[in-house]
Amino acid sequence: MADATGATAHLITDGADTTVLALAGVLDIAGVHAVRPNVDEALARDSGRLTLDLGHISFMDSSGIALLIEIANRVGDLRLTNLPGNIRRILEITGLLVHFRVDD
Repeated sequence: MADATGATAHLITDGADTTVLALAGVLDIAGVHAVRPNVDEALARDSGRLTLDLGHISFMDSSGIALLIEIANRVGDLRLTNLPGNIRRILEITGLLVHFRVDD
């Protein structure tokens, strides 16, 4: 699903009991709203493992940060992959990067 900012989310399963959610576009309040159904679907799978592929996120504000925190609080094993430099920097500045498992 996409909104005017181009925020999208695509669910992928890797066959190893891990759900991958690839996010793209702008994760602001409108973007988070646009991807919410896919996030909820990923969390409903209850696989215990979720990987967020953030390689195509161009911008994230506090709404996107709140979404990452919410997901982390709801899933047992959360990994972030393909972090763009600007997103990595946001998570570093806020002190949140150390709370996520990051695979480069």
